[in-house]
Amino acid sequence: DLLWKQLRKSLAGPGFLIGVPAYMEPLAKRSAEDSRIVERFQVLLAGSEMGKGFTELNDPVDQAGRFEHQQKLREQGDEEAQMNDASYVEALEYGMPPAFGFGVSERLFSFLEGVPVREAQIFPLMRPKDSAPAKEKGRQSAIAVVQRNGLEPWQILNTVAHLSAELGIREGRQLLTQDSMTTADGTHIPMNIKHAIVIKETESAATLRELLASAKSEGLHVAAFTREMIETTNDRKIIEHTGKTNFDEIDMLGVLIFGDSDATEALTKDLKRYS
Repeated sequence: DLLWKQLRKSLAGPGFLIGVPAYMEPLAKRSAEDSRIVERFQVLLAGSEMGKGFTELNDPVDQAGRFEHQQKLREQGDEEAQMNDASYVEALEYGMPPAFGFGVSERLFSFLEGVPVREAQIFPLMRPKDSAPAKEKGRQSAIAVVQRNGLEPWQILNTVAHLSAELGIREGRQLLTQDSMTTADGTHIPMNIKHAIVIKETESAATLRELLASAKSEGLHVAAFTREMIETTNDRKIIEHTGKTNFDEIDMLGVLIFGDSDATEALTKDLKRYS
């Protein structure tokens, strides 16, 4: 792919790029003649890709395998790899008719108008002129409270890990002071979060349910982890079980709250730190 991106610049075109390897297009259907490639084409003009079309993949088993492969690529640092989407695979399991799609890239408008690609975007990502800069937030902290009643150490660690990952996904890069720190010998240590993360404990799932409700009422960021989430990775089963259970019967294993430090501390002042 890296080689092709250099070679295409020398092609005047117009032309079509076909026979793309399956791992390059995780949403396209495999070719009936050769399963290593997909039914996709790209329109080429003046060394640029102007748009592409492909037969939509409607096989849930194949799609799940493609997503898993793409997820491994993301974990290895490939930022262009497709994110895993379990809900999309579930939708395919219900059935999808044969379909084909074609999209025109903004590069086509850029080429026709003779302007840079950024100026050819239909909806440019620009901040309104009259928008005021966001106010600097005060001191914030995250507190994860876990239930110790009958849980093994690995279950407690798993609970905290999921709660922390949910916070990172929801709040994103604003949690970071910087992307990395550098040692004296030039080694980069990735990321440095600027907010404190504290772990506290309780013996009661009821306490966690009360904490969840109170934190939500105060407008704090809230994440929760239930026993069903640790017993199965099947999202459908978790959703179905939760939908049949009243809130006061949910077995909470952990709750994380994030926001103003005074507010998070006040809500958890009666809970001791995990030890």
